[in-house]
Amino acid sequence: LCLILHKLFVTVKNSLSTAPSGKGKSGLTGNRYEEYILSHMYGKLDVHDFADNFGMSVPSLTAILKRKYGKTPYQYYLSVKIGLAKKMLASGNTSVEDIAERLCFTDRTHFSKLFKRETGLSPAEYRKNNS
Repeated sequence: LCLILHKLFVTVKNSLSTAPSGKGKSGLTGNRYEEYILSHMYGKLDVHDFADNFGMSVPSLTAILKRKYGKTPYQYYLSVKIGLAKKMLASGNTSVEDIAERLCFTDRTHFSKLFKRETGLSPAEYRKNNS
């Protein structure tokens, strides 16, 4: 299981590294942001800690990320988590409940609602179409 999660982590990190990066006035680079998100993937992300990590206020961080990715910190974090969930659903028979727990969603129902909102499919439908 740890090996699978590590492979998923590396895959997502590699896919994110193709996103445009650059250094703005704030010193926030795409790679540093992505690394921070990925290092907190299996826990809760606190936007205040996230902003503090880059030495800026939450509104400043949000403005930079909205400009760079078109998403708030939470939206980007959620999209990365859903991306990992997609890979887990397609690559094995890990239960939806286990995926929700591993990715620190409140519960299976919460995960399923967010997954469907983001993808248009329930986790079970996604697995059926992609395995």
